[in-house]
Amino acid sequence: MDNLLSFDIEEYFHGPAFGHIPATQWSNLRSRLPEDVEKLLAILGEQKATFFMLGWVARTYPDLVRQINDLGHEIACHGHMHRHIWDQSPREFQEDLRTAKQEIEDIIGTEVRGYRAPTFSVIRKTLWALHLIREAGFTYDSSIFPIRHDRYGIPDFPRQPFQILDGLWEIPLSTVRIGGMNLPFGGGGYLRLYPYWLTRFCLNRIHRENLPLVFYQHPWELENSQGNRMEKPKSVFYLLRRGLSIGTPEKKLRRLLKDYQFVTVAQWLQRQGAGDA
Repeated sequence: MDNLLSFDIEEYFHGPAFGHIPATQWSNLRSRLPEDVEKLLAILGEQKATFFMLGWVARTYPDLVRQINDLGHEIACHGHMHRHIWDQSPREFQEDLRTAKQEIEDIIGTEVRGYRAPTFSVIRKTLWALHLIREAGFTYDSSIFPIRHDRYGIPDFPRQPFQILDGLWEIPLSTVRIGGMNLPFGGGGYLRLYPYWLTRFCLNRIHRENLPLVFYQHPWELENSQGNRMEKPKSVFYLLRRGLSIGTPEKKLRRLLKDYQFVTVAQWLQRQGAGDA
């Protein structure tokens, strides 16, 4: 069973935990992204992954984007300024898509086909965004989490990848069905918090349903601690959400890469006969 390996390439301060820091100050903050990505690339070795790249990151670190692309990984889009879709009008979102896609394509010289919204912000009230994603030239989206969550998710959304619009595939984040509920696993904070045996149990269970793991992670989650940053999350709640088990994904990621087979999203779609998707 091929599983889908993906990473959201953004700075640690781009998420909601640091929403109190205006974008005008981002360039003044200490960056650890190049170091974190180099560590990630070393862990991956010959394994290939999809890198959902923030447009701001691509503009700031074009050589890093080229390095990832030259190593044979897939470069996809994570938006431009890490703005949630629910905070934008359709026109603003359209411009965000256009800017990010163009910046990334200008750097790598090839078409970008995949998109993932910041904080999985394609939710029920922002499903209109899928039409704009397709119109912008993307052929797949991976923004919907079929769970109940305080910020994102569509709990009754299909759990398997499928063609949601003519010309657009949806690649939902992985969940396992337990007790009539969808339990998220296999990436982000869930990989940090779950013991490896539980992640493996969930993964093997969805394999029996003939579903692939759609794995996601952020480079900052591979850091050993958050204590060396001057900037702190805007609340104790976010400090705990971001900080619990920080650094532990590295060992678990290495085990996943050893125990299971992974491909890029584009490779998986091609193997499903999805053509240019």
